[in-house]
Amino acid sequence: MSLKDDIRKLTVGSKTEYKTTEITFEGQKVMFKQPSLRQRKDLIEKSVVNKEIDGVAMQVWAVIFLTHDSEGNRVFDEADYDSLMNKPAGSFVDTFSEHALKLLGNPDEEEEKA
Repeated sequence: MSLKDDIRKLTVGSKTEYKTTEITFEGQKVMFKQPSLRQRKDLIEKSVVNKEIDGVAMQVWAVIFLTHDSEGNRVFDEADYDSLMNKPAGSFVDTFSEHALKLLGNPDEEEEKA
C-alpha cells in the first residue's frame, strides 16, 4: 500500500463521527450535533445579511441546524426561523445557541483551551 493509500484510509476512508453535546432543558434531554462542512457552509450562507455575517441570525440558524432530540431527530426546521427570531433575548434560543455555536468551529481545539 502506498503512502497516499495510507493517508486516504485514515481520512476519507475512515468512519465519520460527529461530536455531540447534551443538556437537560426543562426536564428534556436536548442534543447539539456537530455539523458537516456542507451544513456549516449552508448555515453561514443563511446568516449573511448585506454581505456580512449577522451574529444573531447565525445564532438562530445554529439552533435550527444543530438542535436534536435524544433520538437524533432535528427539533427545528427552517420554517421556525421567524418564530425563533421573535423570542426574547436571554430565552432558550440564547442557551441553545451557546452550545450549538461551540460545535461550528473545531470542538477539539475548544476542549484543549478549557
